[in-house]
Amino acid sequence: MAREVTALTLGRWGLIHFVPDVQLCVSELVGNAVLHAIPDDCPGWLSRRRTLTVTWRKWPAWLVLDVADADPNAPTLPMGEMFGPDLADELPEATLPTHGRGLHIVRTLADFVWWSPRDEGGKSVFCRFDLTGCPA
Repeated sequence: MAREVTALTLGRWGLIHFVPDVQLCVSELVGNAVLHAIPDDCPGWLSRRRTLTVTWRKWPAWLVLDVADADPNAPTLPMGEMFGPDLADELPEATLPTHGRGLHIVRTLADFVWWSPRDEGGKSVFCRFDLTGCPA
């Protein structure tokens, strides 16, 4: 659903060329929130109401995607470059990890990625896409 709403929202704003990248980012961030926002040691959370919010904001120079969830724990945003399979022969530990690739993809597609705790609890993970120099 978030992918479809992303396409509709960006289409209304005349930002069709951003749709594939923003859809992939929203998919990764929503997937992470669903996967990680329920702590393994808190099975009672399954019976409680949980909220996940996706917000898009457009300013003259930026498009910002905000995915908020109830988990106050910081996401593990990738630092630096990921290793690739081309290094596997020389450095077996350099093969792609089985987890964490989604936020690397988000970091690669967006111009800036950050997170912030929310006043009401939980956190927001943000992606900023720069609109300056893009087709109108």
